[in-house]
Amino acid sequence: MGAVAFGFLLAAAMELRLLAARWVRAGHGNAVWLVSSPVLVMNAAVIVFGVSLGPAQPVIGTLIALVGAVVLAVFVNAFIDMSKRVSAMPANGDVSLALTDPLANVGVFMAGLFAVGGLVAVVVLVVWGLSLPR
Repeated sequence: MGAVAFGFLLAAAMELRLLAARWVRAGHGNAVWLVSSPVLVMNAAVIVFGVSLGPAQPVIGTLIALVGAVVLAVFVNAFIDMSKRVSAMPANGDVSLALTDPLANVGVFMAGLFAVGGLVAVVVLVVWGLSLPR
């Protein structure tokens, strides 16, 4: 039942995004939050998944919830920046210029997160492999 409700929530967020994109093009910075609602819904789902996995697998559930919370914080920071830039944009300004820099910062952060996460995973696997009895 929860998956169906989540699907309806995500579908509503996608439809709301299409409507709000027109407002962003018109220079309404507050509509950036509505345009980005699918991203917020998906990040919230990752956090809920990590928390719900907690009783069965505490370490993995905590790690998933923690990574989801960090990614959500980065996206919220980018959306705040985008909202300010769109609101400060002059009339007939190019909206894409106001949205590009914050998204580039998110991309750099995500690349770093994947690189550090991959390195940590390799180190954990090597340590675990060396700790196995021979």
